[in-house]
Amino acid sequence: MDYWSALEVYREMVLLYLHQGRRQINTHCSDLEPWQIIGASVITTLGAVWIKGFLFQQESLLSRIKKLCFRLIRKIPFVGATIQTQLNKALDDMSASLCTLKEGMSYTKQLPSIGLSQSQVLDKIREYETLSEVKWENGCVSGTVYWGG
Repeated sequence: MDYWSALEVYREMVLLYLHQGRRQINTHCSDLEPWQIIGASVITTLGAVWIKGFLFQQESLLSRIKKLCFRLIRKIPFVGATIQTQLNKALDDMSASLCTLKEGMSYTKQLPSIGLSQSQVLDKIREYETLSEVKWENGCVSGTVYWGG
């Protein structure tokens, strides 16, 4: 008994089930018109595609449901206004804590074509020292250092 003859039994079983399934579907659809069958097929296919897209996204279903609930809650007038007030307060606090330049000062946005002398670098440092007290020890400073040597 070779490999293909062993599979022949399963092939016949599958064909039998397919034939019975086709007969069942034809029996249930015998009183329907063709347009009804086509419409039901299209609606079922679109529904299945939508459900698959809804369930199988990169973000988990639970996370998306939570986001939806929070979005709906934020639309409640009192809640939305309270949240917006708190956000505005946080932005104002953050803006007040930022170090801003004095009148006439500007940021260095590109490297100079000719390097600065030691006295020019020290003058720039003294100029920036006058802005405000910066807590660099706590990691409250960001920037880039270029060393060409």
